[in-house]
Amino acid sequence: MPKATDRGTKRRLRERELALTLERLQHAVATDAAIRRVQSCKRLVGGDKIFPPTYPGEGRNSSPRHVFEYRRVDGHSVLCVLIDSVQSQANRLEEALKVAREAGSAVAFPAIAVDFAGTDVADVGRITTLDARTASSMPSYGIPN
Repeated sequence: MPKATDRGTKRRLRERELALTLERLQHAVATDAAIRRVQSCKRLVGGDKIFPPTYPGEGRNSSPRHVFEYRRVDGHSVLCVLIDSVQSQANRLEEALKVAREAGSAVAFPAIAVDFAGTDVADVGRITTLDARTASSMPSYGIPN
């Protein structure tokens, strides 16, 4: 392996060393408990703004707010605004998996389903472990939260 002399060269060598190949992926799937992938993204168009999501304030009539979290940047803790939450990503992935499963995808995986047809709450429909519904989107039937 060539000797790394500057920061950029070290980074490129590390990226090549950790390159995701079919063999590495097959080994990981067969032997490891999890896979973590970190990807740096670049803008497609310079100067565009992003609009982080806002969340309800904590008190009655409080204004919407952004969510912040600390990230490690160059060895320092830096307060950053949250652009996309783990929960939001999970909801999108669950929806994509549900669509793929219902379309007859070649990738088979188990999913638990409850079908409320023929019950007093039939309008709830069929719910699977892949549904990203929240309690607020479900009929309440007068049941307190």
